[in-house]
Amino acid sequence: PMLINFFNQLKDGLHYCPSNFENTKPFYYSLRDKYNENNRNGLMNTPDSARQFFYFNQQGFKGLMRLNKSGGFNVPFGNYPKTKPAKLFNEFKLLASQWEFIHGCFSKLDFTLGDLLLVDPPYYKNFVNYAEGGFSLDDQISLLDKIVDADKPTIYFNSASILIARECLKRGFSVYKILAPRGMNTHTDSPNTVYELIAFRGFGKGRKFASLVEGIKLWRINKKLPNAA
Repeated sequence: PMLINFFNQLKDGLHYCPSNFENTKPFYYSLRDKYNENNRNGLMNTPDSARQFFYFNQQGFKGLMRLNKSGGFNVPFGNYPKTKPAKLFNEFKLLASQWEFIHGCFSKLDFTLGDLLLVDPPYYKNFVNYAEGGFSLDDQISLLDKIVDADKPTIYFNSASILIARECLKRGFSVYKILAPRGMNTHTDSPNTVYELIAFRGFGKGRKFASLVEGIKLWRINKKLPNAA
């Protein structure tokens, strides 16, 4: 909900002034306490909350977005030299003027309304506990089944898990690997690279996806071997 409020406020013309925020540890933690209190009291859908969210993204540790099990924002102070000005806010407003940003469970969405599905769930095992409630393996499977039921052209991402890859294959996806940078925000000078899964479904037979996305390689999977993480 914090991210979705930020996008909606940007769409409405959000302005941000760095001079209204201090780049100090006491200020950061005091504002974080106030931010979480507003969240607990249902007062998050405001321009001020969106500005605070952007400040935390710039000054929190590596720009990480993470909530505890109670839904509280718990990223520590990043101790970076200075606050950064806002960039591309007006450009985003123009781009997203006709978009709709919502927060909720994927099970409540009607996937058939879209012409193209771009699906980027919490990555299996790696990033499933960064929000209240997490994202279980059952959630991963339910999401894949919902994609199949919608039967729309789909581009799907996840961690390079053989288990997820096989579940995609069972549902008619073309499964590839891609070597992707693993870094957060702009505070990582030399991000690591890891293999991730990228899969396609509903684009017709015989499509050569490797010619459309630079660096992807077809993932050749032995279906007879037992699943492994």
